[in-house]
Amino acid sequence: MKTDDPHMLNATCEEPHLPQEVVLELLNCQLRNNIAPLALEVDCAAMRTWGEQQAQERFRYQNLVRELRAWNKYLGRRPVSRVWINEPFYLMDAPSLTELVHAIAQNLKLIKGRHVEHAVTLSLADFSRQNIALLKGLEFNHVQIRVAAGFELQQLQKLKQTLMEFKFSFISLQLDFGSDQADFTLQLMELLSFLEPATVSFQQDLQNPLKCITGEGLTAMLMQFGYFLQEPATILQFYSPLHARPADCVRLGPGAASRFGHLRTLNFSTPTGYHNRVQTSGLPVATCR
Repeated sequence: MKTDDPHMLNATCEEPHLPQEVVLELLNCQLRNNIAPLALEVDCAAMRTWGEQQAQERFRYQNLVRELRAWNKYLGRRPVSRVWINEPFYLMDAPSLTELVHAIAQNLKLIKGRHVEHAVTLSLADFSRQNIALLKGLEFNHVQIRVAAGFELQQLQKLKQTLMEFKFSFISLQLDFGSDQADFTLQLMELLSFLEPATVSFQQDLQNPLKCITGEGLTAMLMQFGYFLQEPATILQFYSPLHARPADCVRLGPGAASRFGHLRTLNFSTPTGYHNRVQTSGLPVATCR
């Protein structure tokens, strides 16, 4: 394929991609007059898995800082009302996470308010008072606890109590199991009743996690505890300020897919393509549609 044809894909970086000037023009057309709220998502667990699959060294958080700087030109005017970092301690220690959070604040227009969500998801292994204190100091206001199928309710209650001592505004659950799990309805009712989480979501790899519960039955059960289902699979409390999460979202890292209105972007997923772009201060976006 010709590498200078803006209408064709090329593979000079070992995977199909659009020329960068085409990507930038598409982004400019979509973003230049848009000031709607935006979300930022960073999936550290996925990046660690990517590094292992690609036989790379551990993914370096500095690449995320460079990527943020590249996005600043296009997103610096848009208010960011939601930040979510998944399993940060899979990838970073305390100084590294502090530097990343500082880069987010420097390159994006973070806003404040009751409806603003700065969230982090943690596995049980990462719940230490030092980590929780660090997250509070970095102004996270929402902690999501990963819950395995064989959870111990008393342990989760103790974790919630610790988070409440640090005065986090929102405490939620992310389930690593879906409705095909035995006694799922009973377990869900137990979690809603005794923990009263702000939200209940599901591990991203689960396909249709609520498929085994009928719509009317699920709705009635959730209403009993003061919750409702926000499609496709997030359970929210009534009257929660988290209802109004932004539709547009920028996601960082190799293979990450972002959404800006009708435009979808996909980052390079190969080490060569991704690193070549971020090392030269470019956006690592391979394709747009």
